[in-house]
Amino acid sequence: MITPNSLIIRYLRHAFLVLMLLCLSHLSIWAEEQEPYAPHFNPITGFKPAQRSLTQVFLQMAGSFEHFGTPEPYIRHVMAEHARIDAKYKLVTGKSVSNRPAYLTDEYVENLFASWKKLNTVLSLESLCRKSGKNLRYAILGGWNKSVSELVADETQLTEPEKTAYKSFLKKDYFAKADFPALEAFYKAPYDKLSEAGKEQLSQRTKRGTLKPEQREQSIKDSNHGTIIITIFNEHQKKTLASLEGKSAEKINSDNLQAALIEKLSLSKKDVTWQKLPPEEADALRFSHAIEDAFMTRINHLSKQPIPKEQAEQIEKALRIYIVNLLTIAQSEFEAALDNDFIDKKHKK
Repeated sequence: MITPNSLIIRYLRHAFLVLMLLCLSHLSIWAEEQEPYAPHFNPITGFKPAQRSLTQVFLQMAGSFEHFGTPEPYIRHVMAEHARIDAKYKLVTGKSVSNRPAYLTDEYVENLFASWKKLNTVLSLESLCRKSGKNLRYAILGGWNKSVSELVADETQLTEPEKTAYKSFLKKDYFAKADFPALEAFYKAPYDKLSEAGKEQLSQRTKRGTLKPEQREQSIKDSNHGTIIITIFNEHQKKTLASLEGKSAEKINSDNLQAALIEKLSLSKKDVTWQKLPPEEADALRFSHAIEDAFMTRINHLSKQPIPKEQAEQIEKALRIYIVNLLTIAQSEFEAALDNDFIDKKHKK
């Protein structure tokens, strides 16, 4: 016998199932359309603890720049990590030691934020910060590691239906026989509209389809490599570790990292030819110089404004000091992570 209560229960069960399906649908859409920087900085879960890899440090920094359009959240995160790890270090060792640079006092950090806000009104730094974060991600990982949505957006000559087809191809790590009919149709016309980078994406997947499973897996793994910037980061990490462990008399800090980046990415040169370089070098230079070019475009625009030359120079100096501070803060995050590892090992003992 169906009673009013049983009808209500049935209705509630149905409503709950519908709600669950809607939630799952929403989650799957978000998973597919999440921001390209989410693997490195996910705004849903927030910042990761201090990273012991400079590559991860800078990718998280870059992602937060893309998301927030200001370096303030990242800087506050690192300062909070210093406070957490310093307190943890003292609790375990009884010593007060910190990797937070002495000059980075709370007052200095707050002045950094105030300075950014003032500069933002003159230089529109929010859009510059977002663009620089994106280009920093590309410079580290290489343009070939852009997200599917970004790779599709790069192909401006394709129609919307063609973009949909191209997107479906990019979602596959390799092409199997079942993909050939759709591929043949695409190769008849849309293929010629692709950029060279777009054609390479399809060529790579076609080649993988001819490989043995173990070779295919290695090919997919190899494609995830980044640019020479990761090599620069890794070399700097080794030198930092050797310095901190007393294995090297050379004192390593963010100045060494800055010098290495400037030299190996030719950042002090105005005209750099990268087109004929290997991809690992080409994208590192191309996107690093894109950051510098965007920066200089703002400065050059500023110089044309009706303000005293001295004031324009002071603004440029203030912005460059900000960049130096970010390198110092990134280095300090890396060293704080090493301290955290040391504490965990000591605590286990």
